[in-house]
Amino acid sequence: QVRARIDELLTLVRRMGEINLTAIEEYDEKSKRYEYLTTQRADLETALGQLDKAIRQMNKESRRLFRETFDAALAYEQKRVIDPACPEHRGHEVLVKALRRELPVRAHAGRSDDILTACRLAREYGLRLVIEHGYEADQVIEQLVAAKAAVVLGPHWRNCGNSEEVHFDYAATKRLLDAGLVVAHMTDHPIVPVGYLPMMAGLCVRAGLDADTALQVVTAHPARILGVEDRVGRVAPGLDADLVLLDGPPLAIASRVLETLIGGETVYRDGDPLPVPGQRH
Repeated sequence: QVRARIDELLTLVRRMGEINLTAIEEYDEKSKRYEYLTTQRADLETALGQLDKAIRQMNKESRRLFRETFDAALAYEQKRVIDPACPEHRGHEVLVKALRRELPVRAHAGRSDDILTACRLAREYGLRLVIEHGYEADQVIEQLVAAKAAVVLGPHWRNCGNSEEVHFDYAATKRLLDAGLVVAHMTDHPIVPVGYLPMMAGLCVRAGLDADTALQVVTAHPARILGVEDRVGRVAPGLDADLVLLDGPPLAIASRVLETLIGGETVYRDGDPLPVPGQRH
């Protein structure tokens, strides 16, 4: 009977599989790790909540400051109309030009919430709005259209990028253009060298934009946004003869510059030493 009982117990032990003699120590270690990670998660959730609250407060405060500033400029203009002898205030004079739509207001805004704040202010004060960076602009297209804003996207693939770029892709260019917005690209030179601008336009083509429109995104559209389309941005009679002659498509990486003309005069030919920025010829 004793032997039978021993065999029965051995059978039960075998069914249990291999026995981990350090299971208790491993459990204690895993438990401590779990408690640590749970605490870390709680801390991160608290920090995210505090950050979101701080961002909302900053947005609220920035809106207040913008309104105070533009309201002060409006009051200044009214006072100048009533009393021409009123002393000139240079800061208010610049803002008055923006309120008269003589100057655009360029808002450095990457996140959608910042873009929405700029759009609200633009509609409220009738401003000519240009969104610069605009990484999440395609998330608020309806509001941008309502504000009649232009968008200058970029820069991209920086070695010092930030979280605002996470949701950006080059297909956004076509989505914004299809909505009727004027869209350009920039490099924020020297953050990204300006020579990479054609490559950015080429990446727009890879994302679905036609090549002719992509070329306009880095030529005619920037000129229009800057208000100098009557001088530059296109090849047309009466415009400045600032031209580049290439041996292939302008957005192809393999295309070489054969000749560069500024004001109708040749300043570079293929084979010449590369010009030094700022150097006079």
